[in-house]
Amino acid sequence: MGFFSWKTADTKKSINNIHSRRPHKRTVYMLQPNGGDPIAENDYDGYGIFNGIDAYAWLARMNLAVKGTDDEIRGDGIGLHYSGKPIKYPLKFSFNKKAIYEKLPASEHDPYQGYFF
Repeated sequence: MGFFSWKTADTKKSINNIHSRRPHKRTVYMLQPNGGDPIAENDYDGYGIFNGIDAYAWLARMNLAVKGTDDEIRGDGIGLHYSGKPIKYPLKFSFNKKAIYEKLPASEHDPYQGYFF
């Protein structure tokens, strides 16, 4: 499996992974809707896990109301992400811990996959 990553919703900056030659010393936050605490990731590994939370499984749980382990539902989240359909709770990332989920657009896919700059 290859790397994948996103751009931050507010700055449109790539979320570099720890394997990149670019500095990755910034904490990135997976924002949460409805005033939930953001999920902080200090060392993004490049595979969609933010402090133990699988971003695509999160997407499936929040939008499809599916149950199961991350491995069981991750594919559902990936399918939804790339479906082109409107998503009520899309993935949103920021380097700003105080960023507000509802005030930002969905994070875009990073064409550099957080690595290939």
